[in-house]
Amino acid sequence: MLRRTTIIRTALAAACLLGLAGHAFPEGAPPKVTVRVVTDRPDALYHIGEAAGFSIEVEQEEPFGQEASVFYALSLDGVGDLGRGTTKLENGKAAVSGSLDQPGILRCTATFSPDGKQRITALAGAAFDPDKIEPTAIMPADFDEFWTAQKAELVKVPLDAQLEPVTDTNRAIEVFKLTLANVNGSRVHGYFAKPKGDGPFPAILTVPWAGVYSITPGWASGYAAQGFLAMGISAHDLEDGQPKEFYDKLAAGELNDYRNRGRDDRLTYYFHRVLLGCVRAVDSLVSRPEDLRPSHCRRRADRHDVPCHHSLLCGQRAPRPKAD
Repeated sequence: MLRRTTIIRTALAAACLLGLAGHAFPEGAPPKVTVRVVTDRPDALYHIGEAAGFSIEVEQEEPFGQEASVFYALSLDGVGDLGRGTTKLENGKAAVSGSLDQPGILRCTATFSPDGKQRITALAGAAFDPDKIEPTAIMPADFDEFWTAQKAELVKVPLDAQLEPVTDTNRAIEVFKLTLANVNGSRVHGYFAKPKGDGPFPAILTVPWAGVYSITPGWASGYAAQGFLAMGISAHDLEDGQPKEFYDKLAAGELNDYRNRGRDDRLTYYFHRVLLGCVRAVDSLVSRPEDLRPSHCRRRADRHDVPCHHSLLCGQRAPRPKAD
């Protein structure tokens, strides 16, 4: 029952969090265009076979042209193609609907291009009978015991949070390049941003999709502009902000097959450090001096981040670490 409840909680949280991600702004600039996607039911809950309606709303300072339109895509929580197309905006609004014939999350992603170059994307999710979503794998008998022990070991490592200010054009927020101490002498890399003031603020963490690349300050600053304590982290122990060639060389060489590295042993598996890095990021957020409202975790859409998302939303974390 506990495992099933955990899965239900994950599905409901995913639907709600997709709704929170309904606003998107250009990186590093005050928002001039807002894209929002919402379901036609406040709780975003549906039964299999029912139609879920999505309202797409675009707000911008400039008037809309007669041919203004928005691209939409429907998927099973980011997987597959359940319908896509371009629909005309009427006074900045458009409507899309879809359904599922199985339990799951129907995701609607909307993309608007105000100038034909810049793309602004927002999304929302509708949960179809989430209490009937079945596990896709059998949980090891000692799963909780193992990760409880690993997180207890992580707590022994001081956070050693190092923040370097990053210039942002939005004067209402503060942005920092961030590193945190992780297990085995490694570090978590990313960006942290916050609204100016003491809060209370909700907190949001963005974890990476697969690949070898640098994240940008926008992973955090966009949410800080919406009132969040926001953090975005990389999967690898690599400094962000390096030239693209730096990451391409690693992807073709040293990190070419990182997904399979050490996978014969869960202590040496590459994602052992990655998962604990996600926990470490949450540790950092909850140790901040600002007043926190109930925190949220947002996941990027990729199969590799699912266990990280699950562990953060549903796992019991080790005792709160002491900030340096």
